[in-house]
Amino acid sequence: GDCSMSIDALVLNVVDPLDILSADFEHEGLDELWCSNPDYNKTHRLANVFFKKKQYVLAVQEYMRGLELEPSMALSYLGIAFAFRSDANDSKAIDVCRRIVELQFRSWKLHVFVGNLLCELGALSDALLAYQGAAKRNPKCAAAMINIGIVQSSQGNVQSAVKQFQLAVKAAPECAAVACYSRAMAYLTLNKKHEAATALRQCLEAGVAPSVARFPVHVRGVRLTEVEVQVQLARICFEQRQYAAAREWLDKALLGAPTSADVHLLLGLVLSAIGETESAVNHLQCTLLHSPNNIEARVELTCLYNKMDRKDLLSQINLELGCVLLGIDRAEDALGCFRHARTGSALNHDSEDLISLHTAFALLTQGDRIKAEMELNSVSGSLCRVTAKITLALMFESEGAVDRFADILGTVVDISPAALQTYLEQQYLPIDLSSVDAAYERAIKVARSHVPFHSRWKSLVRKSISGNQLLTEDEEKWLHFVDEQISCGDVYRVNDSFASSISQYRKVNQLILDRISTHT
Repeated sequence: GDCSMSIDALVLNVVDPLDILSADFEHEGLDELWCSNPDYNKTHRLANVFFKKKQYVLAVQEYMRGLELEPSMALSYLGIAFAFRSDANDSKAIDVCRRIVELQFRSWKLHVFVGNLLCELGALSDALLAYQGAAKRNPKCAAAMINIGIVQSSQGNVQSAVKQFQLAVKAAPECAAVACYSRAMAYLTLNKKHEAATALRQCLEAGVAPSVARFPVHVRGVRLTEVEVQVQLARICFEQRQYAAAREWLDKALLGAPTSADVHLLLGLVLSAIGETESAVNHLQCTLLHSPNNIEARVELTCLYNKMDRKDLLSQINLELGCVLLGIDRAEDALGCFRHARTGSALNHDSEDLISLHTAFALLTQGDRIKAEMELNSVSGSLCRVTAKITLALMFESEGAVDRFADILGTVVDISPAALQTYLEQQYLPIDLSSVDAAYERAIKVARSHVPFHSRWKSLVRKSISGNQLLTEDEEKWLHFVDEQISCGDVYRVNDSFASSISQYRKVNQLILDRISTHT
């Protein structure tokens, strides 16, 4: 075969499906996983090529053609399941996996592969059946035992899971690291931290081999490394207020992963707890360097800056934290952060504008338009003024206040035509307009800002001419002519001939207005 990994390594790794589908299973001695039929092998390789090129429909067709040649080839069923999964057709993938289990193939490794795929798809009960099938066929299969335990733990059957992990260690000492780590995670779900810590130490003693010791299923999606184990031990020590031990584990972890946000965060929390404030701040800042949206780090930094009476830094960190909270739909908490940000000393004008702008966003999320308008109107600096004005304009348009919308948009053109053009192109068009008259009000302003017309005008004109009735041939020709004129304006704009583009758009405006006036 053309697979660089051994079959045993495949079983304990989350790998590319092609590593499995192209593997050489001849040494298994099972005709359901290996075939001497050259026609079948040719068809299967072609299916793999389609799979690699992401042409999943064609891949399924070839895998099925392979089954016509060799109906007992389990690998073809597995290929179909992988293809359905990759094509986001999860329900069909699950059905195929269930069919594989029902067919009672003899290969325990096949059952592990199927179980892994079912776990990815969230079908844990079906995955458990597959893994149990693997264990039945090979009672010493550590992969099956570990996977059974992980699924059972996920389903809340933690005691049974722990027994499976213990059996795995006895059956295959080379898998002890994975089994011990899994057992530790199971103990943590029961809040048995002492037992979890013991299992983690046993995991380190067993020797973590990153090339093999990787979780067999996607239940946790964690790659097992020595650093991961050290961080878990440090977290247990920290929760039990054993700060010296936690720091010792984290110092070791930092040597293995100097850029890990998790390590820096936990080390920052430990140092903060023992009063080493400056060092704690440094590690929390490192956390944000590698994970800018880490809320826990920002909250802790806020507390530390407040403790240090660093009001200048406090304003900035509160503003940033508020933006993160607003991004995850926690508007009320974000408003609290913005209020604290305003208490900082020596706020410059741009900072005050940023706080006002984001406060307005939070208020709009809560539906408080009156206060939001006040915040937006208070923004006066060049850095935020365009965004504030556009937000204000959109707010009025959503209320049907077309005149206010047009007036405010006009002031933005005077401030920065280029900024308005960029904003509207990227975020504003197309928009659902409530009336044809509003469309023309807005069209004039858009034309002034060098923004191209959108096909939305075409549908608006279509509706204004004949309502929901089909257009006549002459009306369709007229619409096609208008569309060509709009495209002409777009060409001028793209080639930076702004004066010509504005002239062209105004010409189209007049064409539309004249046409509608003849139908009213």
